[in-house]
Amino acid sequence: MPPTSLSLASFVSPSSGNVSPSSDGAGPTRSYLDVQSPCGTAYSAEPSSASGGQSQSASDAQVELPSGASSPTGPCIVSPGAVNSSKSSTTDTCVQSSSVTKVTESQLSQPSLPDAPAGRWRVPIHTCFIKRYERKYKIPKQNTLSVIPPMTTHFPHLTDGGCGNWVRVTHPEGGLYFYDAERRIFTDAYVYEPAVAEEVEQFVLHINEIVKLQSKLLPPNHELVLEIEPSAWDTGETLWGYYYIDHDTRSQFWLEEFDNSYLTWELSGVASFSHIKHEVECQYWRHWSLFPIGPRQFPEEICEELLGILTHNAIDALTSPTSTTPYDVETLLRTISLVKNCTVGGPGRGYLACGFSRVMGDFCWF
Repeated sequence: MPPTSLSLASFVSPSSGNVSPSSDGAGPTRSYLDVQSPCGTAYSAEPSSASGGQSQSASDAQVELPSGASSPTGPCIVSPGAVNSSKSSTTDTCVQSSSVTKVTESQLSQPSLPDAPAGRWRVPIHTCFIKRYERKYKIPKQNTLSVIPPMTTHFPHLTDGGCGNWVRVTHPEGGLYFYDAERRIFTDAYVYEPAVAEEVEQFVLHINEIVKLQSKLLPPNHELVLEIEPSAWDTGETLWGYYYIDHDTRSQFWLEEFDNSYLTWELSGVASFSHIKHEVECQYWRHWSLFPIGPRQFPEEICEELLGILTHNAIDALTSPTSTTPYDVETLLRTISLVKNCTVGGPGRGYLACGFSRVMGDFCWF
């Protein structure tokens, strides 16, 4: 089944009044208190402002954040329309827990990064925020093609125009995505439409601007994923979500702080980066399952690694009454049989990459 995806704009912050309209009405000003994790820790979603105004909150201002939200679905993101809503109603919307923690804005300070263009919000995301299986595009019911011309043997996706350097890919499950091989960028945005393509290019320029401010170079074997959610709210703001992947370390990373409680909401006692390593690698494999075909080859050695993992889990399930394997013995043996008969290279590599990475991600998750 496809990975569960989350909407970037389907939640409301339990804090109210932390986003103020700009003086000229162009949009909300920048605030660091806009995104809440399931565990109640804030991280940065940056609304832009045409006027360059400042946040309402003073440096010593306090805001109530939930200390133990019960929902695992992801962040609460305050919309501009939520500014005037009462604190009690928004809190009830986001969390069932009555306990709160006082957090000062000075604790949430981050290095200064350039704001996104007016009307855009930049948000670091993980793979579950890719909304491929929740998009609501409407296709006109009328047929515009009724005749196939003589000697037609090529059936392109579109007959007019193209998408520049973007390469169209049909996912093994039928979804459409695009990649730019030279820039190592993947997106679900429909870049056949000029307006969408221009939005993507604006996002890329903004990301490149942030990259220049980093003290470290990007890993040599990285990939960038862009998720664009237009008209996320009634006010028309567009959400710009992004994440990076590093193939050499099998990890996901961002250009700014990321609240790890989005990844570890099921865990308690996280005190070391080693405690979240498996979940970060799980995100890496989910990335492969979302974008299995691109300007790189799925590593052939993964087949042998996966066979080792499956075989160990099968033996563990057969010999231990307290096995921690997530699958029963029959499922493991059938999966071993499938993997043994596969060759990662060749025309079926995209299908195998999608399947293999899903299983690898499951073992990282469990």
